[in-house]
Amino acid sequence: MASNRSAERLRTLLSGIIYDEEGRAWECLISDISEVGARIKSKAEIETGAILKLKINKFNDVRRIKVMWQRESYAGLQFMVKIEKGKGPMSELFKLMERREALLSSVEKPSSTDNLMTKLDK
Repeated sequence: MASNRSAERLRTLLSGIIYDEEGRAWECLISDISEVGARIKSKAEIETGAILKLKINKFNDVRRIKVMWQRESYAGLQFMVKIEKGKGPMSELFKLMERREALLSSVEKPSSTDNLMTKLDK
């Protein structure tokens, strides 16, 4: 199945806050993020198509978002302005995540349990 994503998402566990235009706020957990959007888990009362704000707490970054989909307590968000990987506080997140991905992909994976046991015996 082909992906409709325009950018690769990075898995993360960041806290955030969703704000609506009436000033209501809900805590959320950002489970993955890209330059163009994010997936969150929240008890926020939001609807598909809503224009809201998302604050990414760790980076004190506030972005206008559009809710692209919503299922149960999860929602897919599109950033109204793309995150520039090389600028601002969010650039550090992408640098860290890319380094983590590179480290994980460089770890040797044993081809079988026997192979793993052999390596552990050495």
